[in-house]
Amino acid sequence: MKKIFLILFFGSIPMLSQENNGLLFFGEYVQAATFLEDNGGTAYGGTLNLQKNTNLFTGRYMYHDVNDVETSGINLAQQPSVRTDTQWNLHEIALLYGKRYVKRGHSYSFSAGVSYNSLDIEIVNTISATATNQFSETRVSENDNYIGVPLEVNIKWFKKKKSPYRVLELFPVGEDTAVGNSIGVKLFGTISKSSVIGVGLTIGIGSHKYYE
Repeated sequence: MKKIFLILFFGSIPMLSQENNGLLFFGEYVQAATFLEDNGGTAYGGTLNLQKNTNLFTGRYMYHDVNDVETSGINLAQQPSVRTDTQWNLHEIALLYGKRYVKRGHSYSFSAGVSYNSLDIEIVNTISATATNQFSETRVSENDNYIGVPLEVNIKWFKKKKSPYRVLELFPVGEDTAVGNSIGVKLFGTISKSSVIGVGLTIGIGSHKYYE
C-alpha cells in the first residue's frame, strides 16, 4: 500500500456572517511537503466548510506530485547505467461530515466522508553507456481511479471575545468584530489503495465562533 505523508498549512476566509445561523469559510493549502514511499514532493489544495450548530460539512480538493529517482549500474559500456524516474500525480475530491465543538478560545472537530481519487503514474527508464555514447529511453504511463475514505481532526485557537481585527496580529482595524485570526493543528488522511496520512499547522482568518 502506497503511503503519502503531507505537512500542510491552511488558511480560511469568512464567507457568511454568524447572524446567518451558520458559518461558512474557505480554507486553502498554502503549500505542502509530501512523501510517497519515502520520496519527497509538494501538495496543494483547498476546502470549503459549512458549520451549522455543531454539524460540520466540508468539501475538499487535494493535488500533489511526488518524484522518485533510482539509478543502478556503473556507467560502462559493458554494464550501462539505468535511471528510473517515477512521477505520481494524485487528485482527490472529497465530501466530509463531522462535528465541531467550540470552547472559549479554541475548537476541535473531526470528520469523515467519501472521496474520488485519480492517480497518474509516469515511469521513465533511461539507459546510458558513457564509453559508447549509447542512450535509450522508454516511458510508461498509468492511471488509476478509486474511492477512498477521507478523515480529518482539527484543533484551532482564536480570540476569546469580539475585538477589532488585527492585521498580522499587530495592527487593529475598525470596530469590534467576530472576524479574527486562528492557528491550529490538523491531522488528516485518506484510507484507499494509495493511503494518505499527514499532520500540519493551520492558519486562518474568519468567524471561528458565535460571539455574544
